[in-house]
Amino acid sequence: MYLRVIRNRGRKKNKHIVRMWIVIIGLIVIKIVTNICFKMDKVVNYKNIVAKKCEEVLLKMYKLALLDGYSIKKYENISRKDKSITTIINRNSNLYLYMEEENMKIQVVFSDPSYTYGHNDDTMLVSGKDDDSSKENEVDGSDISANKEAAETVIGDGLKDYTPPAVSKEGIRYTTEQLTDFSFLMSKLYVVPARAKVLEEELNGSEMLGKDMTLKQDNSKPQILVYHTHSQEGFVDSVKGKPETNIVGVGDYLCKLLSEEYGYNVIHCKEQFDIKDGVLDRSKAYTYAEQTITQILEDNPTIEVVIDLHRDGLKEGADKLVTTVDGKEVAKIMFFNGVSRSSASGDIDYLYNRYKKDNLAFSFQLKLAAMECYPEYTRKNYIDAYQYNQHLRPKSVLVEAGAQNNTLQEELNSMEVLAEILHRVIK
Repeated sequence: MYLRVIRNRGRKKNKHIVRMWIVIIGLIVIKIVTNICFKMDKVVNYKNIVAKKCEEVLLKMYKLALLDGYSIKKYENISRKDKSITTIINRNSNLYLYMEEENMKIQVVFSDPSYTYGHNDDTMLVSGKDDDSSKENEVDGSDISANKEAAETVIGDGLKDYTPPAVSKEGIRYTTEQLTDFSFLMSKLYVVPARAKVLEEELNGSEMLGKDMTLKQDNSKPQILVYHTHSQEGFVDSVKGKPETNIVGVGDYLCKLLSEEYGYNVIHCKEQFDIKDGVLDRSKAYTYAEQTITQILEDNPTIEVVIDLHRDGLKEGADKLVTTVDGKEVAKIMFFNGVSRSSASGDIDYLYNRYKKDNLAFSFQLKLAAMECYPEYTRKNYIDAYQYNQHLRPKSVLVEAGAQNNTLQEELNSMEVLAEILHRVIK
């Protein structure tokens, strides 16, 4: 009897040792996989936090397995039913992994930087999306046949009947005291999600206004580059297979305005960074874009302004981002910055940006120019935790023009206002 008790204790001890080794090996494998994935893709956010979260999940699994009598095998089956850990890690996106102990399920929250805003300017990050959430915001117009003809006709004949938008008489101006008050700026002009952290010295209105944003290069050589990290972003009446009716077509019109109306030398990069083998894949879009845009800038060192033109993605049923400028329905825009700093872990060293303050100053001056001339046209400037390839030039900016529920015509009208604002700041 005594020997049987000792034998049973030995077996239990061996089971604990085996389980412990399973967890240790799992942690090592996850660390290796995450390190490889994130070193290959600089755009992936929070590589250290992802690894940490994965470890936490495994440790919770181990703890519950030991204390509550659940086997490691059972948890593997549960996780496989939802998403395997390997698949989750290989989803190169802003990723948060956690375990709900109540129902013993591993769940994932994806938060794509391109789809982070709600129905108004003050909405913080929309979390709780599953890995198919981005599909909700993809509009290709393939099932909106009633709008196809309208979308094709608004492309129009260039600038034949174009007149610059008239400046509003109700423009907003701020005092020097207001613009040097960090609390005022944060409440009136900026939105910062919980995951990002901006320092007070980075948003000094006086310093940002003191930076000279005028172009030094004349138009004998390229001055401005426009591109689209997410080239497939469409609108309510976009036509599948016709990029001229999605964000690329909107970029075409902006380039046409800047070159023909304002006299700038503009390059428009239409390369698709978010399509791989014919399938929408945004996991490495910023990495691919960086490679191409870096080469363009090396070939054209005179380029001073770099614009990554997007459209936003809103929650289903959200109000349309539209206003009226000079009698036209216009999609509202938002200037977007990355500060390479998270609230959880501080500076993100592998996303270092020596031009961060210049980027912030550029979008700040654009925002003030817009409010002075077209006060309802812009949303609050958005500051997120990452880089978004804004390290390539001091005058780099990401612009979110409207959203998936805007029409192509509203987007084109919006570019007329944006071109005027840009001209006022860089002329």
